[in-house]
Amino acid sequence: TAPRAPSRTKLASRPGLSTYGQVVTFTATVTTRPASPNGTVTFMDGATAISPNVPLAGGRAIFTTAALTPGTHNITAAYSGNAAFNGSTSPVLHQLVRKPATSTAITSSLNPSQIGNAVTFTATVTTATLGLGTPTGNIIFKDGSKTVLGTVALDGAGQATFTTAALSAGRHLITAYYAGDANFSISSGRLIQRVNKVP
Repeated sequence: TAPRAPSRTKLASRPGLSTYGQVVTFTATVTTRPASPNGTVTFMDGATAISPNVPLAGGRAIFTTAALTPGTHNITAAYSGNAAFNGSTSPVLHQLVRKPATSTAITSSLNPSQIGNAVTFTATVTTATLGLGTPTGNIIFKDGSKTVLGTVALDGAGQATFTTAALSAGRHLITAYYAGDANFSISSGRLIQRVNKVP
């Protein structure tokens, strides 16, 4: 039996820098001599297969996915080989997946208010990327740059509310800071709350 010839596998992605929820296309190219090989390629994320066995066509195998979570993924393409050619695995391709952007809006239930009035601030976190679920995590409500009013977890609708009756008279810059989560990036919103003195 004649020994099997060697093969070489290369891997490329488009786009090379992606965002969570975006479709990424991985292309594996297997080269052999003297002929173009057949067989299959499996795409791996570390030690985990992220594709079925993709048949080669003209020495190439293509796999697309939108399921890569935020972070850096170590992607390889493993060629199975066949009766004439040995299998081979591509060098690691580091696919960086960014968190999608979010937007945080804040509203006041009573503006202007009066000293002693209870004011409820509502923060709403949204993302323009559809189909990825609702952002989770916490909203930090602040009065000015240093005073933390409270930290509240987002509900299932991406909202958090905080109520206070302790604001002093004057102009307050209220900020709702979203700290982000495993899938979504940070953002913040702000408003000016005016508190009047008791007449």
